[in-house]
Amino acid sequence: MRTAIKSRVCWNEIKEDIKTINPSFYDLINDINPSNDLGISLVKYPYGMTIADTKNLFIPDHNGQLKSAGTDNKSPLCMVFEKNLELYLHSHSRHFPMKILQPGDIIPLSPQVEYDPFRRFIPENICMLSSGIRDIALLSLNGHTDTYEKLIENYDIPRTLSPKNPYDHFSITNTILNKENVDWYSSLLIFDPIWYESIYSNPKWHKVKEYLLEKFILNSSCRRRIHHLDWAVLDAIEKNNIKLTRFAHEMIKQIILVTVGETPGYIPITTENSMPLSALTRILTNIPRELLTYPIIMGASMSDLQSPIYHSISFTTSAENASKTTPDSIHLNQIEKAFEPILQELKVSPQTKGTIYSNLGDLFTFEAFTERGSPSGKIKAIDDALKKDKRFLYAEKSAKYDARYGNPTRSSFLKAFMGIYAK
Repeated sequence: MRTAIKSRVCWNEIKEDIKTINPSFYDLINDINPSNDLGISLVKYPYGMTIADTKNLFIPDHNGQLKSAGTDNKSPLCMVFEKNLELYLHSHSRHFPMKILQPGDIIPLSPQVEYDPFRRFIPENICMLSSGIRDIALLSLNGHTDTYEKLIENYDIPRTLSPKNPYDHFSITNTILNKENVDWYSSLLIFDPIWYESIYSNPKWHKVKEYLLEKFILNSSCRRRIHHLDWAVLDAIEKNNIKLTRFAHEMIKQIILVTVGETPGYIPITTENSMPLSALTRILTNIPRELLTYPIIMGASMSDLQSPIYHSISFTTSAENASKTTPDSIHLNQIEKAFEPILQELKVSPQTKGTIYSNLGDLFTFEAFTERGSPSGKIKAIDDALKKDKRFLYAEKSAKYDARYGNPTRSSFLKAFMGIYAK
């Protein structure tokens, strides 16, 4: 069983690494030149492990058992050191990715200060944190096939998990990787409580305090002003007499937030930064009965404003509503027709003019995709998306066989989705 690993370090031992991943933080702390009394824990977490729940941030003790690292209901100051982490909301049987954290990112995302409860407008500690990304889609596993039955037999996958349910893909993957004892770890720097004490009480550290507060403000700035986007979208819908289902309306706003890098979208995974990709690809391509399609894996990612990123309509509906009555194609058609008028309104609306939203139509192309596309060509075929983004070729190049049906174009993720491309 894979376990977390903790070691103790001091600033001088890791400062050059921090200089690489967060040069601003490095400059501020290096000017202070903290003593070795200000200790730091370097904790490595295996893929899929819960690093924090809504109450605790977990670190291993000397026996490898996880225990809470928080004090007085406050999380310690942390920095992502290696690989990516996923911050997500969890409710009952569903989860929603909030942010993908990368090396150099600071945790927590809000200041650890006392609030008057009658002046608090956001909930406290509602998110969970995992090692690597858990919001993934294994496109080649989209039904209970002979291949999936082999995986159940080889890796003792619980039969309560279904490849048809997008929320189960992480559990299926993690079960496989645990059985193989795959050697993949993310790592987190957890600063001792004395760091917070110094930042908030020692005048010598005031620039660090200002830096953290600025980060906290930036982290919440979009969400605090989201009502401006809401009003502009509503204006566009009313002015152009656009007919939208409630779901399509929400998806349009979600796609816009993915575009500006406020909430995660999806990309074809091609590196080890977010999960043990090479190990999982090897396992999937070595099943006794070969996969009939190439093992493309989509994973949650923040937009870098340059590379293509995707948002799946069908993936969301299949995860949220097992008894859906409106076909995904209807939602996608409505979204495709509404997008251009909405982009034009964002450019001129007093609510969004001069903001990042006003330039979206000039900076990005938004394309809708289904398996075969539409006769008019406004909705394109999946093959167009796969050819346009070379990252989809990673699985084909990694596989040691010729898949009978090539790419998994019938995956639930690809039934109806939007592609966002920088111009």
